[in-house]
Amino acid sequence: MEDEGVIPKSQEILKSSNVDEDLGYISEEEISEIFTWLVPKIMAKHNMKEIIAVAAEYRCFEDFDYRKSRQKIDFYRKWYHTRAKISVESLDELKEKYAENTDSMEWDIPDDNVNVESTVLEPIAVSKFLDTLSETDRKILTMRMDDVTLEKIAEELGFKTHSAIHKRIRKIGLAYEKFSGEDLGFSNKKII
Repeated sequence: MEDEGVIPKSQEILKSSNVDEDLGYISEEEISEIFTWLVPKIMAKHNMKEIIAVAAEYRCFEDFDYRKSRQKIDFYRKWYHTRAKISVESLDELKEKYAENTDSMEWDIPDDNVNVESTVLEPIAVSKFLDTLSETDRKILTMRMDDVTLEKIAEELGFKTHSAIHKRIRKIGLAYEKFSGEDLGFSNKKII
């Protein structure tokens, strides 16, 4: 109230008046009016609405009655996660249980970030395979991987029909099977 200038500071009162002087009586209505005017100003000055909103959102057990109540029980259940019927086990405990159930087999979790085959070797193999293809076959392959239709590829590369593109894709697939040593079914599968 002193900061807002509603009442003078105590030093000012003592300087401007006699100690024996009566400061007067303030009625309950006057105090109520002062606080009705003052509280919103103080709340706005110190951003109290945000603080009250956070306090309402993150209630604590002191907000509830000391007796058992439904609110208190629900709060404790939510806070301590006691309603869930789960048991928490460490990773080491889970590994031990796994070893017991699988005749002492080690439990190894692969790290996807260190998969050398997919991150290093496959791109090298793909680039080596692409080097064996002609420029036209590379264009056909990249366009088909971008979901371009066979008709559109034939039109853009100057082929008369899309069946020629179909045959080239089968030829590229057979070349990849020969290159990789894997049977991917290009000799008898329908090319899409």
